[in-house]
Amino acid sequence: MTRFNSNHNKETDEIISSFCKIIAMIICWPIVLIVFIIKLLLGKKSSKSKGCYIATAVYGSYDCPEVWTLRRYRDNYLAKHIWGRLFIRAYYYFSPTFVRLFSKEKWFNIFFREKLDSTISKLNSQGYSSEKYEDIEW
Repeated sequence: MTRFNSNHNKETDEIISSFCKIIAMIICWPIVLIVFIIKLLLGKKSSKSKGCYIATAVYGSYDCPEVWTLRRYRDNYLAKHIWGRLFIRAYYYFSPTFVRLFSKEKWFNIFFREKLDSTISKLNSQGYSSEKYEDIEW
């Protein structure tokens, strides 16, 4: 019988453990993704208005011209398409945590302000107004 030193057994155990985790991820991630998409598509609709979390964090208010433009785009374009509703649900699922973790960081505001300003400018040029807006329930 061959004897292995204890370091070899520990290293072997770590390799086997890592291999098992990788195999589990390969097998499970499609199932997790499918369940996540189904939950997003079939999720309960809320009668309560949902916020534009990132834009609200960047501009400092849910009721400002920039956010009104984005809300109009959400309600009048994105919400009318299945892929748009999927995007909206994913956004509302992830963005509150993202904002809670990073909204106080300087890079967050600089990065998103630039992206949002550009997007809002394009939406305004396409006719999406920046006037006061009340959300549409969809």
